[in-house]
Amino acid sequence: MEMPVFASMASGGANGLIALGGPVPWNARLRSAWYIPTDASQAATKSTSYRLLTLVNVGTGGAGTVVMANLTMSATIASLVAQGFAVNTDTSATVPAGQVVAASQITVGGTDANGTVLRAGQIFLSWEVI
Repeated sequence: MEMPVFASMASGGANGLIALGGPVPWNARLRSAWYIPTDASQAATKSTSYRLLTLVNVGTGGAGTVVMANLTMSATIASLVAQGFAVNTDTSATVPAGQVVAASQITVGGTDANGTVLRAGQIFLSWEVI
């Protein structure tokens, strides 16, 4: 089952958390996830300064920290081209019914002048109901 997510954040390059979905109505396992920049290419001008997207199971109260998948954007992603997340293959990619999934965006090693501003885009999640 695929679930497109439409979320945005005007962060000016600051770190942030975007609620993606939930509470999930069934026990599910994340099978794949991808990000598609839609307004402009997601620039990455330095391999030491980039944006990191992480999919996190934040539980029922929003305080969970279980990392399910991540996308290191240390290379430019062209507009309208999908870039896949690396999904964990252990039980951390499993979400019990009633819990919420969020995307965390953080800057690694630099400022927004170095390609660390998250461009408008869509995140797609593909689930296996278990």
